[in-house]
Amino acid sequence: MKFTFGWLLEHLDTTLSLEQVVEALISLGFEVENCHSIGRGFIVAQVTECNKHPGADRLTLCKVFDGTQELQIVCGAPNVRGGLKVVLAQVGAVLPCNMMKIKKSKIRGCESLGMLCSLEELGLPGGDKGGIIELSDDYRVGDAFTVDPLIEIAVTPNRGDMLSVYGVARELAAGGYGVLIGTYKPSFDGLYTERNHESGWHDSCEVENITPNHGSNVLSSPLTDSQGSAVVDELASNLLKKDANVEDDANILFNICDSTACRKFSGLVIRNVKNCVSPDWLRNKVERVGVKSISALVDIANYVMFSYGLPLHIYDLDKIAGETLQVSVSDEESYLAALNDKEYRVPPGSIIIRDRDMQLQAVAGIIGSKLGACTLSTRNIFIEAAVFNPVMVASTKRAMKINTESAYRFERGVDPYFTEKALVLAAQLISDVCAGEKEKIESFFTKDESKFIDFSLSFFSKLTGIELDSSKAIQILKGLGFEVHEMRMPHYRTCSESHSDNTNVGNRKNLATEDSIGNTHVSTAEVGVSSKKDLQIFRVVPPSWRSDVITQACIAEELLRVYGYAQLRSTPLKSKIPVIFETSKEDRIRELLLNRGFSEVVTWPFISEKKCSANENILRIKNPLGAEFNVMRPSIIPNLVEVAQRNIKNGLHVIKIFEIGKIYSTICEKKMLAGLIYGDSFPRNMHEKAHKMDFFDAKADVEALLTSLDLGGRYSFEKCDGPSLYHPGKVSNVKIEGKEVGFIGELHPRVASNRQITIFELFLDKLACNLKLKENTFGKFPIVERDFSFVFDLDKVPLWGDIERGLYLISDFIKNVTLFDKYEGDFKGKRMLSLAFFVSMENQTHGLSQEEIKSLSDQIICFVQGKFSGTLRLSC
Repeated sequence: MKFTFGWLLEHLDTTLSLEQVVEALISLGFEVENCHSIGRGFIVAQVTECNKHPGADRLTLCKVFDGTQELQIVCGAPNVRGGLKVVLAQVGAVLPCNMMKIKKSKIRGCESLGMLCSLEELGLPGGDKGGIIELSDDYRVGDAFTVDPLIEIAVTPNRGDMLSVYGVARELAAGGYGVLIGTYKPSFDGLYTERNHESGWHDSCEVENITPNHGSNVLSSPLTDSQGSAVVDELASNLLKKDANVEDDANILFNICDSTACRKFSGLVIRNVKNCVSPDWLRNKVERVGVKSISALVDIANYVMFSYGLPLHIYDLDKIAGETLQVSVSDEESYLAALNDKEYRVPPGSIIIRDRDMQLQAVAGIIGSKLGACTLSTRNIFIEAAVFNPVMVASTKRAMKINTESAYRFERGVDPYFTEKALVLAAQLISDVCAGEKEKIESFFTKDESKFIDFSLSFFSKLTGIELDSSKAIQILKGLGFEVHEMRMPHYRTCSESHSDNTNVGNRKNLATEDSIGNTHVSTAEVGVSSKKDLQIFRVVPPSWRSDVITQACIAEELLRVYGYAQLRSTPLKSKIPVIFETSKEDRIRELLLNRGFSEVVTWPFISEKKCSANENILRIKNPLGAEFNVMRPSIIPNLVEVAQRNIKNGLHVIKIFEIGKIYSTICEKKMLAGLIYGDSFPRNMHEKAHKMDFFDAKADVEALLTSLDLGGRYSFEKCDGPSLYHPGKVSNVKIEGKEVGFIGELHPRVASNRQITIFELFLDKLACNLKLKENTFGKFPIVERDFSFVFDLDKVPLWGDIERGLYLISDFIKNVTLFDKYEGDFKGKRMLSLAFFVSMENQTHGLSQEEIKSLSDQIICFVQGKFSGTLRLSC
């Protein structure tokens, strides 16, 4: 949010300097991103004489009078001439554009004692016009040249009320940094009628006799927000009820088809206007905050938006078919030729505004159509001030890939009670600048139930450790626009009074509750009643511009923010809490993979639906960031592949990455570990031949991981079909005691783009690991190893995982089984498959005897022959 210091002072009566205002905003919790001021050393001067530079064709040697003396300045601007009043940067001044300090210098052999400045060099809008600044005759030579300092603050998504100069002034006034100067006072002379639509109302009023001061833009008879809303509410209280969509004596008929999309719609017709170029004061204001000046009508709409935070849209009434507008939610795709001379695709589900001939006049809250644009020939206008659904505006804005000042405010929420006042202000300014004949304001409004929050200062004290006086709390809240009603709960006893009947009120389970319309009620359990003082409860009603305040914690934050974060004091804990160092499963996995050369990545949990398989239970996002992030990821692998491909394009030849995160479906969400490897297993060198990392490298990493986690069971790998992202025929599942816990394999060729990429996934929720550090012990007795080789018919070859699992079940003395050879060939005149493996045997209490070794070997042979029809080829 950008605004000038002078603009702020039109709404805030304060004696603070620019630096003090910046400090005040920071203390209230707002980040000041930039504060632009041209500083000292810039004065008004006059060029008295111009001569051609003797050493350069494009330079001019100027004589410049600064009010006390005549200086020689070398200038390269094409518009410099004798008699011109200019801005002179004296020696020692610092240019705002690049922080360059002006020094006495020689340019092509001629001395220059300063610099004649352009708009761009002073950091002012309009710098693309070229040439130095040409000042009017109103400026006096020798006076300091000053520019209203520009302040830019960062506004969080919940504080849409701060996207206006008046909102900033209101916050500073609430913090005690000045007195708020009220808004324009609306005059409602004439019949005020109402139309009902469910809980909504429609009204109209005359706009007459409003006289602002354009110099200061502050009314002589100001009206505060609460007073202004009271005027509107009072006028709306005794109205004749009619149907919302029936045309009566209204100036323009508008039809609100969906009140959830458009909560409020107000409009005003002004006829016989004379649109023109904006006066200097208006053009300078909008350009100073970075908005291009178009015409008086458009600039007035922007001025009201920046001043009070409510976007307006002005239509050329003669271009609206039948002088009729319809606000609805589109059910099909359409295209908009927008005001910025670009065409946009408008997705279904957008709030659109059409006329009687169903011509698209605007995408509500975002941008208008060129069809109804105001030009210098516009004579009759309709001004729209509305409140559109923030979620729908944000969704449409992202789908259209456009960002406007209007959408930026609507998606954060605007004050629904300010539309009439905004129209009155706009009408006032248009009347002064463009003349015209005003008609009646028309309004449609779907009112919400008034919500309140029950709040206790004891809650604030427990949360912050600060004892805040009730009068101070009420003063702060009322200064922020909250309504505060003091309540008491005499039917509750304090904790001390309840102790006699063994009832501890502070430990009751009856916590704060929320009723059907969102009001928060507080019981003594949440208040924590311990004294008579704690029985004091305040019923707080947030102002219409603070829809983000919904709980007691929100109110406590507002109190602390204004009271001062600096008031928080460091307090030692009343009890000692032992420090417990625990290693989580995820931390153990990270440590092991990092030690094996992996890098951890963190990616978005949402991806494009195009990256998902058709048979997956996809969880779609109702309000996505964009088309590329419209579903929750059903797998982490697509994210890792995107990271790998980006790094491969950047010249990285070896990639080992992993991520620990959640995957989502319409049924559940699961915690996953996903990994990816690609490239050479070691750098190229003269001693070894390059080896591309493959399935077995990834399998080794997974095995090392499973071994380190001490899963309490045997793991195995079995060939399977696998998920759709894996290469068919080159994928295996990972099992622990027969239960599937993950997959490992090569990436599918359609995704891998002719690259050999290997991936793996493990379901972390299925890994019940022992996180205690194990002590490695060495046996006192020798380990015995025996090799076995069996042959199998090619049509009856068993899975190695089944053989391995069975061998471990034979005896606890079998500590390790490893397959070391696989061979297919002729055996007794028949094609057979040979599998060779070794078995390690160990007894922790004594050395194995020859009889025990022979017995175990016989059991192994009998198991393989009987279970899998294998023929012993060799045993040693």
